[in-house]
Amino acid sequence: MQQKNGTNTLVIVILAIVCFAQFCAIMWFGLRGQTFGLSALTYQDFLTAIFTAVTLILSMLAIMLGIMAFVGWQGFQSNVQRLTHKFIREGFDQGGEFREILKDEVDAIATSGISTIYDEEEQK
Repeated sequence: MQQKNGTNTLVIVILAIVCFAQFCAIMWFGLRGQTFGLSALTYQDFLTAIFTAVTLILSMLAIMLGIMAFVGWQGFQSNVQRLTHKFIREGFDQGGEFREILKDEVDAIATSGISTIYDEEEQK
């Protein structure tokens, strides 16, 4: 499990670096007025490129967050299930807390509503 978390962290770091590099490249070329074989970028074209880059970065981060949430939830769910089984198993072992509670409840239910002859005579 630890290796899996390390791999997830590495992928996140690499994607963050790529996204940052794309943003920096757009800013650099936009501010320098590079033509890319076309006429120089106007202010509106520059803003369009910046907002497109930001939108792509946010989209990639949202997809990564969704994947990490799904993987994290699966791990969380399996850990909770494992710990719950362990907690209940230990509670019902000989001398466990749940076993004593269950024994007391069974005794109370088994003897409820039972009265002796003396109780019936006293009630008359």
